[in-house]
Amino acid sequence: MGWQEIYKNLQDNNQVTLKILVGLQDDSLNQEEHFAHFMKSMGVAINNAEMDNKSFYNQIAFLMQLLE
Repeated sequence: MGWQEIYKNLQDNNQVTLKILVGLQDDSLNQEEHFAHFMKSMGVAINNAEMDNKSFYNQIAFLMQLLE
């Protein structure tokens, strides 16, 4: 998953300014539709049995703290 690479790089250098673009693959969708697709993909990722481990939850918690 892409956030693992983001997590690793932010851990190595916390002085980075980061902008994340979501939904660039389909220009025909409006903002609400892009958000719905993003949330659906996050739900799939979070409910993935392979991701159900302590490392994943630590990464997500770290990224959530940055977003706050």
